[in-house]
Amino acid sequence: KMKIDSFTWSKLIDINEKEYENLRLLESKVAIQDILGYDFVSLKEESTRITKKTIQEIQKSIIRDVKKILEEKKIDIIMIPMGIGEHPDHLCIYEAIINEYVNLNINSVIILYPEYPYARCKKSYIDRLEKIYRVFDLKEYIVNIESKLQDIVNVISVYKSQFDDINKEQMLAIVREDGRAISTEYNKKDISLVYYKIDGRKTEWK
Repeated sequence: KMKIDSFTWSKLIDINEKEYENLRLLESKVAIQDILGYDFVSLKEESTRITKKTIQEIQKSIIRDVKKILEEKKIDIIMIPMGIGEHPDHLCIYEAIINEYVNLNINSVIILYPEYPYARCKKSYIDRLEKIYRVFDLKEYIVNIESKLQDIVNVISVYKSQFDDINKEQMLAIVREDGRAISTEYNKKDISLVYYKIDGRKTEWK
């Protein structure tokens, strides 16, 4: 996760690593549970800057928890981040699921989603997509987000520890314009974003 000196309000608030960690968890809880109305399930793994565990240990723990959830509930779709910008926490989740995908013994569809607003950096987006394409066959899904625009912006706006220089109305305008560009590119009439379904493996993940 981000270094403490990258904390948006570091010059105004005295905060340590553990408090910063708790703030990030609180933001996720508010976004998922309070705004979207879904269950927020923290796997209770501390960030790599705090924990003494290795990435491999964390990934094994994540997989154990995922397997338990899959055994207890019928899951049709699993969505995981693409890893655009190669943020350590996003890559950890991506690699944990992908490395164990065959062993999970599930029928769930795996959908990769471009992390917003990081996906706005076209070079990072294209570089990451090319890397994934070398491993998997992907099927594009063009998703109409017209009715979800406000939810998307509300969720992004929760993360004040990361974004403090753009207000909600500005973010709404940015997301809307990006969605219009994609709808034009794919000849769709509604504001859209692109997601990717894993449609087969080309080679072993390395």
